[in-house]
Amino acid sequence: MNLLKRFVSVCLVFVFVFSVFSTSVITASALSENARYYESIPETVYATVNQPFKIYYNNILSLPGLKIVFDASSELDRKCFEDHVEITSKIPGDFVIPWRVYDNEYVLVDSGEMLFVVRDMKLKNAIGLVIGDSTINSGVVTQTLLDVYEKNNKKLTLLGTNGTYPNFHEGRSGWTSSMYCNEESDGIYHNYFYNGDFNFTYYMTSQGYEEIDFIIIQLGINDIKTMTLENYSSRKVLSHFKEMILSIREYDSELPIILGVTIPPSEDVEKYNDSSTISSEFEYRNNIIHFASDLMEYFNEYENVYFSPINCVINSKTQFKDAIHPNQDGYKTIANEYVKSINGILNKKIQIKAPVISETKVKRGYISISWDATYGAESYDIIKNGKVIATTTKLSYKDSDVSSGASYKYKIRAICENGNVYTSKAITQCYLEAPVLKNATATQNGVSVKWNEVNSAEEYVVYRKVSDSSWAKIGKTTDITFIDKTAKSGTKYFYTVTANSSVAKSSYDNCGVSVYYIATPKLSSITNKNGSVVVKWSSVKGAKGYNVYRKTSKNGEWKKVTSTTNTKYTDKNVKSGSNYYYTVRANNGKNTSGYVKNGIATKYLSTPKLTKVISKEKGVSVAYGKVTGATSYVVYRKTGNGNWNKIATVKGNNKITYLDKTAKKGVKYTYTVRAVNGKYMSSYNSKGITIKDKY
Repeated sequence: MNLLKRFVSVCLVFVFVFSVFSTSVITASALSENARYYESIPETVYATVNQPFKIYYNNILSLPGLKIVFDASSELDRKCFEDHVEITSKIPGDFVIPWRVYDNEYVLVDSGEMLFVVRDMKLKNAIGLVIGDSTINSGVVTQTLLDVYEKNNKKLTLLGTNGTYPNFHEGRSGWTSSMYCNEESDGIYHNYFYNGDFNFTYYMTSQGYEEIDFIIIQLGINDIKTMTLENYSSRKVLSHFKEMILSIREYDSELPIILGVTIPPSEDVEKYNDSSTISSEFEYRNNIIHFASDLMEYFNEYENVYFSPINCVINSKTQFKDAIHPNQDGYKTIANEYVKSINGILNKKIQIKAPVISETKVKRGYISISWDATYGAESYDIIKNGKVIATTTKLSYKDSDVSSGASYKYKIRAICENGNVYTSKAITQCYLEAPVLKNATATQNGVSVKWNEVNSAEEYVVYRKVSDSSWAKIGKTTDITFIDKTAKSGTKYFYTVTANSSVAKSSYDNCGVSVYYIATPKLSSITNKNGSVVVKWSSVKGAKGYNVYRKTSKNGEWKKVTSTTNTKYTDKNVKSGSNYYYTVRANNGKNTSGYVKNGIATKYLSTPKLTKVISKEKGVSVAYGKVTGATSYVVYRKTGNGNWNKIATVKGNNKITYLDKTAKKGVKYTYTVRAVNGKYMSSYNSKGITIKDKY
């Protein structure tokens, strides 16, 4: 094992200031000249297919401020986090993972390799024995082992004199390896292994046990607890471990002995200060990592002695109930790592599987195929409709020889280094082209999105987003145009489209087409005034101005007549008897809204000019000027400051007088007139002409 024990050639206080892993309070005395660099990175770790193996940096490096990098191969998935790394494999195998340790200035401090042993979970019925301290005596680790075996439909029988059936174990609170080797009892717990020394054969015989498949030893916490940086020494502790291991090997030299690599203490300062039996957190952590390093180095060459990296996987920030004891979740994490170790140790053979096509996706211009690796494969053949179209060493392939509406059958064939061939099951994928987006434009009723037709598409699904948000489905259609009626004015939108059929879904343009949507102004009114036409519309959110357009016939062309920031326009360039159509577009610099295509219409009629009002014997005679385009005239009358009342309609354009026979003698009347042509009506003289009837 490549374990270097040396002073780091950097100032320790400088390392502490730049620490990225340790959040604990470290005193100046703790960072003494006795604080050295140690790493407890296991030479071999055991993992299960598709289950991430976690390595918490602070659990394996003795000094704060150091950084470690694991170089996972292409077959492995590596995810790096601030405080740990997760490594996952989709296939069983033995993988070599190089690692490097750097100081805070990224100067290389140490390097080595870790064997990553990955197996399918294939537990066998087993008989086991777990020896340890209070972390075993709590019973959670052993109970979790039983639960995992039961979940996998296997039976685990645990031996032991402590605990309650079936959760037996040999856990003793406060015990050290020395106590197992030298003490018959501590007054609370009896040592059933003791027969003048640690005697495993005596234990098995006296307890009536015969068969056993593995032993787990989880010790070290109490052995190291009273040591300081100055008086640290693992020699005696390791000699006690050796005594236990040799005694077990005398009973059965091939019996797997699994040493749990001693776990670090909690990083929670408050939890740590609750313990008065150990020194500072940094000092204790440094010694634990030092001891774990010594333990693995010392027994590395021992046959049938294995290490379970429980130190790597426990989260020392969240999985402890006090300074040195894990909480329920922490114990379960330890137990699950033991299961992986047992599975990996007892299942040394690798069952090679054919590649499995994990995913096929329709992309823009190609079909993407991905598959899980086959252990030992040197290359992969991509087989399409029975023919090999490519060979690759990668785990994915892009097939661009595709046509919209066509279906293709794919297989992946693994060619292994020993000449064996493994072929996946076939999977069929239909290809649809991604719609080519034309544009997105603001229209009268919303945003219009247009695209090209896709061969064999049965429908199209439209997606929308704003800024950096995710695409959201807003509708579907069988047409190649879609109107987004839910768009809100003053917002920039992005649109994209997928083509769908009963057997496939296309990719899409991830950039999409964009538009700054401004709603179409709502034309509210049009009024003939004296010498002008007044058009009004509603204000639009996001608009900085409005463009007004006019035409003089229904099928004529719109011509821009003005730009304004107001919401009304007075058109003085009008002729009586002429037809006028108006529409308005809102704008925001370079962005414009849609418009009401038919606009709002009027026939402009000049305001009739009142010429004279005369009181006659038969009534009051009202005379007015002829208005071009008028087909009739409406005469109004009022008394005093009252409201205008319609009193007559005079038909014909040439008839420009009216006799009010209902006028009463002595009453003062005011008259005015409006020109009319169908539904269109001119303005009127609001003052009118006033007269007092004499007759």
